Amino acid sequence: MIYFSIFCLLIFFSFFSLKPNKVSHFIFLTFILFLLFFVGFRYEIGCDWDNYVSMFNTINKNLYSTDFGYSIINILAYKMDFDIVFVNFLCAILFFYCVFFFLSKMNYPLVGLIILFPYAIVVVSMGYTRQSVAIGFAMIAIYYIVYRFNSLKFILFLFLAFLFHKSSIFLILFLPFLYLKKMKLKSIYFYIFIGLSLLIIIYI
Repeated sequence: MIYFSIFCLLIFFSFFSLKPNKVSHFIFLTFILFLLFFVGFRYEIGCDWDNYVSMFNTINKNLYSTDFGYSIINILAYKMDFDIVFVNFLCAILFFYCVFFFLSKMNYPLVGLIILFPYAIVVVSMGYTRQSVAIGFAMIAIYYIVYRFNSLKFILFLFLAFLFHKSSIFLILFLPFLYLKKMKLKSIYFYIFIGLSLLIIIYI
């Protein structure tokens, strides 16, 4: 019920955010901060909760038992005598910073948050911690390759995503789009490229 209530609130307040202004920005930022604490301080919630707890309890003995970036956060928590909640909260900070960065570039960021909420936030960020951070960095990587044509920042954020989940490497397929930006038919090539990429991903 709580998830449905939050979703309804997002939809309700989106009507007050139809024009980019200080009010809409405040509403968007408020929801980002609320979701950050809502996700970051969850306890015994998520289909992989037991696996992450088990990973936390053994990761100090085996650094390479999971993706390197997630391992570092777990080891940091262990050395500081914190538990899995600290790991979740730090990962939530990374994820929602990326979400804020990506959506704040849009005219209607709260609408973007509504789209992300049912799956990316409720399912992924609350159930698959590593994947959520990887998706967050991947969103920024896509922003830099599609909107800013900056290959260095794209590769940097792709690398950060890869540190949290190895499957992120498939985003390297977006790199050729950088070299299509000067072509008149770039949009056609881009959609063909995306279609072929999705087929490859589905059948791998």
